[in-house]
Amino acid sequence: IILPTWLLRERPAILKNLAANQRKYIVHLDLHKTMKSLLHYPRLDSTEGHTAGTAINLLTEIVPRNRTCEEAGLPCWTCACGLMKQLEKREWTPRHAEMARFSLHYINNMHSAEKLSRIRRLNRHVTAHTSCMDLTFDRILHVFETRNPGSSPGMRRYQITFSALEGPSLWELVIDDAFHIQQIKQLSLYRKYEECWDRRVILQYCVCKHFGAGEP
Repeated sequence: IILPTWLLRERPAILKNLAANQRKYIVHLDLHKTMKSLLHYPRLDSTEGHTAGTAINLLTEIVPRNRTCEEAGLPCWTCACGLMKQLEKREWTPRHAEMARFSLHYINNMHSAEKLSRIRRLNRHVTAHTSCMDLTFDRILHVFETRNPGSSPGMRRYQITFSALEGPSLWELVIDDAFHIQQIKQLSLYRKYEECWDRRVILQYCVCKHFGAGEP
């Protein structure tokens, strides 16, 4: 950040704070708050509109030296400070399988009778029936674990690749220890489901046909 000399002379504390914030863990949320504060000069401590609660004004505040991704307001899956490790099969636990099942429950809920009934109440011509099949957990294929130094256990993230019996289909899940799903996507080709797809559900989440060995 380059500021005019007159401003630094008028507010020497700004120069002091900028010097202290060098080589610190700074994120885009901090820059957003800092730039917004300049719009209200000389009232740098007041910013109108939305700013992240974890953001730090680099002109008026000092960034902690051991700041973590969690403290900076960054989701664990975007944190560059973490250490990713592929777990050996012997290190897999029932909890990893539980996470996979939890994500399938999340997907199955997308086409549940209760959810589709809400759409039906809005349009009497829409049926509550769906072509999307409930997915059943098959097995885990890979587990990667990411730990961010200094963060709480909830910031430990897992990338789990697993299969479901229906389709059959292959899935990749990103989830943390608190069972917050950051991402769940189908890795197998899913355009093949277009012919039976229930368009009230996102295509990749509507497995509506079983394909045998050797089929697309």
